[in-house]
Amino acid sequence: MLKNLENFLFTLFPSEWKGHYNQLVESNASSSLPLTNPLEAALVPVAYVASVFLLKAVMRHQRPYQIKFFSLLHNASMFLINLYVLYPLFKSLAVFGSGNAQGELFLKRVLWTFFYTRLLQFFGTAIIIFKKLNKVPLSIIVSDQIIQFSWWWAILFFAPTHVLAYRFAFVSALADTLIYAVYLSDALELPTPVTKNSTLGIHALALAANAVLSSFEFFNEDASSHTFPYSLASASLFVNYLLTAIFLVYFVLASNNRKVLVEVVEPAPPVVPLNME
Repeated sequence: MLKNLENFLFTLFPSEWKGHYNQLVESNASSSLPLTNPLEAALVPVAYVASVFLLKAVMRHQRPYQIKFFSLLHNASMFLINLYVLYPLFKSLAVFGSGNAQGELFLKRVLWTFFYTRLLQFFGTAIIIFKKLNKVPLSIIVSDQIIQFSWWWAILFFAPTHVLAYRFAFVSALADTLIYAVYLSDALELPTPVTKNSTLGIHALALAANAVLSSFEFFNEDASSHTFPYSLASASLFVNYLLTAIFLVYFVLASNNRKVLVEVVEPAPPVVPLNME
């Protein structure tokens, strides 16, 4: 079915695009990793948005659920996975270009592992819907996650061995480690000097850092050094600055008005516990 859809889509584009596309698909398929086919990856955001609408419809007239066990499991998983990829991403600058093929293959898999945390974030949206949280409008959360998923997939598809991809990943993984450490501490009711409001600022800072990295690549005067696809660098520039602005606005609002991060907007009906402890 996907093959037939691919053939149909390529009737709409110049013929030389198909050869380039097939080369990219074959080179990525050799990694034996899922979601290396563009059409398969494109179905993920579609399924995600459909699931969000379905869950919102189901929860429209329902009471909020605590689901502490699932929140704890999700936060712990995100924290541990991001912590796991941090060190090899930090060491990636020394490995790439050193001729260590085995080390480069390991780092590619580390980068894909980080990419899969973008999928795990989708489950976080489900938790937000079940708990009826109101940290940031759901439309902003969904848009951010779809953009991040698509952006990271494009990087892994077109430039999986470029050092800039590992710099992006290190910054994002470091921010996510801090953010989910705060969430995990809150779920375990442990004291932490960082509030949940501050996680919006951490996320905005990570986006801003990646925007700066994109700027250096985009405005690099040495055209011969543009091994990172120029169109992808320009897209990275736009995406990261846009998301930085959005999350900085919500961070400022949250800092000045704690009610922005109140968990339930409406008069809260009795909470239904759904613990598996």
